[in-house]
Amino acid sequence: MARAEGYNEHMLSGGGDEQYRKLGGFIPRTDNTIRVLDIGCGTGVELDYIWKNAPNAYITCLDLSSDMLALLLKNHPDHHSQIAVVEASYLNWTYPLETFDIVVSSQTMHHFMPEQKIAVYRNLLRTLKPDGVYLENDWYMDAAGAEQYRRRYETIISKIPDHVDAGQYHIDIPFTIDAQRQLFLNAGLHTVEVLESHIRAQWSGGIMKAGKREAV
Repeated sequence: MARAEGYNEHMLSGGGDEQYRKLGGFIPRTDNTIRVLDIGCGTGVELDYIWKNAPNAYITCLDLSSDMLALLLKNHPDHHSQIAVVEASYLNWTYPLETFDIVVSSQTMHHFMPEQKIAVYRNLLRTLKPDGVYLENDWYMDAAGAEQYRRRYETIISKIPDHVDAGQYHIDIPFTIDAQRQLFLNAGLHTVEVLESHIRAQWSGGIMKAGKREAV
């Protein structure tokens, strides 16, 4: 619970709040009831920004931490009828077929290597409706920075016991935007767009979008 209690302060520092706001801004404006899946949702910082553009969105919030999910519900008392919390890892959750209009993730995918990411993206492909889209707000870097983090990741991971699952640790391994785009394509997602990016020494990141259906 200690990590959960300090989660919002940590994630919103250093310009983080602006990224969550921008992520919500890329949700299409609609009063229709849409279904959104938020993977690795944490305490749900992005939810209010999603509802600003889609006030009738029904959001399934998926996270491994029961403490995070408890705070998510505490932080959104007026929206409980629009929230379904699922305590599970998005690495091995059983994704329902063609259920969601939009899947979002925020500052969570940079903890995994390519093969793990591709496995998740293939599950997202399965769970999106035919015209569905995936929005990823994450940490991306230039080639030199990404290589430095890759080496650091491999050093740390070599010391983790084999019985510990990937979802139980958080080690940063940001990719370049070009590498990330290729992972989307390799997983079968289409129409990959860089919606927003800022690669610089102090703070790097961006928001990318990938569609289930190929553009015509």
